Amino acid sequence: MSRRKYIGIMVATPGQRTQALQTYSKYLPPSLHMFAFTPSSIKPNKKGLLALSYANKEFKQIWVPLPNVVYNRCYNSKRSPTSNEDFNQIPQFNQINHFNKLETDLMLRDAHLSDYLPETLPYSFENLTRMLAQYQAIFLKPTLGYKGRGVYRIERKAPRELHISQHYHDPFLILMDPSQFELEINKLLGSNEYLIQQEISLLQLDGKQVDIRVLVQKSGFGQWGVTNSVCRIAHDGLFNTSMCRSVSSADEKLQESLSKEATPILLNKLEETSLLTASSIEQQGGLHLGEISVDFGVNSDGDFKIIEVNGFPQKNIYKRQKQSRSVYQNPIAYAAYLLSHGRNRSVKP
Repeated sequence: MSRRKYIGIMVATPGQRTQALQTYSKYLPPSLHMFAFTPSSIKPNKKGLLALSYANKEFKQIWVPLPNVVYNRCYNSKRSPTSNEDFNQIPQFNQINHFNKLETDLMLRDAHLSDYLPETLPYSFENLTRMLAQYQAIFLKPTLGYKGRGVYRIERKAPRELHISQHYHDPFLILMDPSQFELEINKLLGSNEYLIQQEISLLQLDGKQVDIRVLVQKSGFGQWGVTNSVCRIAHDGLFNTSMCRSVSSADEKLQESLSKEATPILLNKLEETSLLTASSIEQQGGLHLGEISVDFGVNSDGDFKIIEVNGFPQKNIYKRQKQSRSVYQNPIAYAAYLLSHGRNRSVKP
């Protein structure tokens, strides 16, 4: 039994183990074995752990040896070493996948990607006042936010009139008294760490906002590659594309707004930028990654900016897209690569 090689999928709760195995086991090479487990099942000084296995269409909770490689599907913003030193030595990819947006912005600027980034500053009321004087609209985003939660849009309608909205363009708060502005903002943000970001122009299809998500993953050869590029189309009146109405092939949808000749040129640029983004974050952050997604805002002239980088990409949006199998197959192929070749030595553990 000890000669077998195991890929472990680490999930946050016991209930997520079944779905993880159902999703990924179909892409497992016959020579390898897979199980799903939670961090709580890792015990000090143990050479194994209690996990869920799936074989012959049957789920079993069994005691298994420590995995040879771990694909992390817990949402982590920090490394979480366990009390089991043997487990801590196992190659794990995407161990950190909840990225700090401000740190990510700084890393990408250091990687000479500033031309593709909206102006972004750490939140202070002084910075907010300056940004609103420079731009008609800005976003306030939690540095550790996700799915658009806690994001506020502030639009300057007149020198003394500010509209504040969340998810929708229509405001939930209109301020006419500048003396109340700082007080109201402090109420909204509380003690959370925020950043301020320039609003960028987005393409619209049938009056709905659209962004482009590029999924970048490592393959069975250990190299970064683009798996898929899609358009996320927001609901009517929403600026939050995470709450998207529909998802379509980027190639098909972009041609509705850009020329047929301009679309492949733009997509090629988006893919090149995404690959550079992935390698830069991995190297500068000292991370070991196997997948990320990059969200872009594209305007009607074909110019683009990086809106956000995600270390824990939503995968259900790819179900009806081309290369949907690869979305799930690539992480397992990369895990198998690590078993055969060892992890990428250029990346710090």
